[in-house]
Formats: sequence, structure tokens, C-alpha cells
Amino acid sequence: LARRVFRSGASVAGWAGTRDIGRAGHIVVTDTDVFPRTTVSIESIRILEGTSPETIIAAAGSLISASGSGLAEVFLDLMRRNGCTMQRVEDFSCHEGGGLRALINGSEVLCGSAGFMHLMSVRLPQKLASKSSVFIAVNGILMGIFTIKYTPMTSVQEALSRLLRSRREPLFAIRDFLVTPLMIRRRFRLPTDGFEFPPFEDRYRVSGEDVSQSPPAALLSREGLASYAEVAMAARKAYSAGSFGTALSAVSAIVGMLLVVILTVALGLPPGAGALLTYSLLWCVPGAVVSLVSLEVEI
Repeated sequence: LARRVFRSGASVAGWAGTRDIGRAGHIVVTDTDVFPRTTVSIESIRILEGTSPETIIAAAGSLISASGSGLAEVFLDLMRRNGCTMQRVEDFSCHEGGGLRALINGSEVLCGSAGFMHLMSVRLPQKLASKSSVFIAVNGILMGIFTIKYTPMTSVQEALSRLLRSRREPLFAIRDFLVTPLMIRRRFRLPTDGFEFPPFEDRYRVSGEDVSQSPPAALLSREGLASYAEVAMAARKAYSAGSFGTALSAVSAIVGMLLVVILTVALGLPPGAGALLTYSLLWCVPGAVVSLVSLEVEI
């Protein structure tokens, strides 16, 4: 296991880490797992006439930063380049329609996809209703449009494909409202029927859980889903092999004692040292084979 995951830039915290990962029912996938920071950028910006670009950029950046989604980094960088300051976000909430709502400087600010804006009765120009754009509305009036560019990585595509074939049951706790099952299906050309996308409220709860009190199970040195998925699936294999080997050892010990009792007491045939040694070695073979095969066979 150590040799295998080392090639993907990771390390598992011994048997304790292997046990924790192996017992986990789900593998939680977050924004940067699917689209690392270097793969997300702002392609174009359109600020409607009569509004201050700095004000709209500051409002959008502050609201998205408060959401903690994968878009936060690119909007914070946009704020720095335009000399914008972070605004105070009050009464923050996320909606199932794919958007965010909050009060900034006493005004209601909505941020979300085109579908969310239609749901909130915000009028959008038909030719600008792109599925890859972030829309900003203040007090029900559209103020800005930010077109986002996502660059899919081949390594992430391969990891998603492997997760589909595994039994890890990935749970997509993605806060970015533009990353939908349909979007992943089109960008990575993969079916998403085996992936679980919970409601946004559950996504925030799962991805926001404090894990500082839990002992670390593994160390990842690379961004993206490839290393994460490799550790999750290899550790599950190692945990299954270790559990099987332990159970096999217990069974062999019990069966061995019973056979010795039967041979010596019931039949009066005391086994020789060579026979006992051969018997013990034969019971070691299945555990060794399972351990080697489970780690060498490609998942």
C-alpha cells in the first residue's frame, strides 16, 4: 500500500489510517477535487451600465468567498487586482435552485446561475443566459455577469471513471452551484448515475465539518481527485485483505488445535514436528496470496 500510494503523492497513516479509510461508507468529493484552483478562471466580465464595477466585483467576491466554494479563489484574486475591499456579509443563505443570498450594505444581493435568477424572478437577457456564468443581482436587478472557464483535467477524468467502477459511493459535497451532474457529464464525458449529489444544505454541512479533532488517516501532497481516489480505493483493498488475513489466522489457530486434539486424544496418533510445521506454513499461504494480489491488481 505504501509503495502504491507513494507514486500518487500520498501516504497512509499506518494500519489505523487504513482502518479508518477502509471502514468509511463514502468518499467525500469537494470543489477542488474535481476542479483544482489552476483549472478555474474568469473568462469575461460584464458590468451593466449605471453601476460601479468595483462595487459589483466587491459584492460578488464577498458573497462567493462567504460560501467557501471553489470559485472563491478566482473572485478574491479579481478583487485584489481591482483594489476592492471585502464587504460584510449578513444573513447568508444558500438555495437549492443553485445560488446564494445575503445582505451587503443593507441591500439584498443574489448570486447564482441563470436558473437560480429565473427562480428568483430576476430578468436576464436571453442571449446572456449562459450555463457557465455567475450572475449578480442587487435588490432584484441584474448588475453583473461573470463567465467562468473550467478546464477539465485528464487525471480527474480517470479518477472519476475508477470511482464509477468501485464501491466507494462518492458523495459530491460541491458548493459551486455551476458544477452540476450535467456539467460533469459533459466536461468529463462520463455518466453520473452512480454519483450522489445531496441537497446544498447537506453539502455545506458535510464539507464544513471540523475534522481537526479526528486523527489523520492519510497525507495528500497533490491537488485533484487522482491522488485522493487512489488512497481511498487502495486503503479499502488493504483493509479488506488485512481483515481477511486476521480472520484466517484465527480460524487456522482454532482448527489447528482441534486437529491436534483429535490426533493425539481420539486417535492416539501424535503428529510429528515436520507435519505441524508443514501444516502451519500451508495456512500462511492463503493470507500472503490475498495480500499480494489485492495490492497489485489494478482497481
